[in-house]
Amino acid sequence: SFTISFWIYLNSISGAIYPISVYTTSGVQNGFRIGVNVQRALTFSAYSGGVSIATITSAVSTIPLTTWTYVTLTYDVPSNVSTLFVDNVSVGTGNASSIGYNSGSTYPSFMASKYTSVLIEGYVNGNMDAISAWNRVLTLSERNELYNAGVGVQYPYSAFPACAVLVNDKTQYGFGTNTSSFTPVYGLF
Repeated sequence: SFTISFWIYLNSISGAIYPISVYTTSGVQNGFRIGVNVQRALTFSAYSGGVSIATITSAVSTIPLTTWTYVTLTYDVPSNVSTLFVDNVSVGTGNASSIGYNSGSTYPSFMASKYTSVLIEGYVNGNMDAISAWNRVLTLSERNELYNAGVGVQYPYSAFPACAVLVNDKTQYGFGTNTSSFTPVYGLF
């Protein structure tokens, strides 16, 4: 089980983007991606052994331009249920039998679906903040505290400290950043 949350501020979008990706990009597809399509619908796709095991797509225009938006994904292993939240309101739920990945060939990244020395694709033209991951599903109360009526809270999160924070500054890249050396990402799954 796990929870991933982040704030996102999109300047523009001209194609599908993937703010969070723990996903095999060659060979058999494994892992997952949290994305935003060109209609600004939030998406979640999970794969295991090359088979799509979960797809969630929110309503069109769920993610606005030039506005900070709080996104959360939860995945509960016992029930195999994944849920997407925008500003702490559920925008979609799906079943996933297991979310697999191969740490040897997976590209964990934020702000792009794939980032290597020669390729960047699915990048975010905007900002992200407080990219955080937990190895459990956060409760409604905990998610409410993090969202804080749109104001958010800053790390360290004293009420529930078992967290790996990937980024906690208003990151302004507009390109992908490889986080493959960040071991707590692998420890979540």
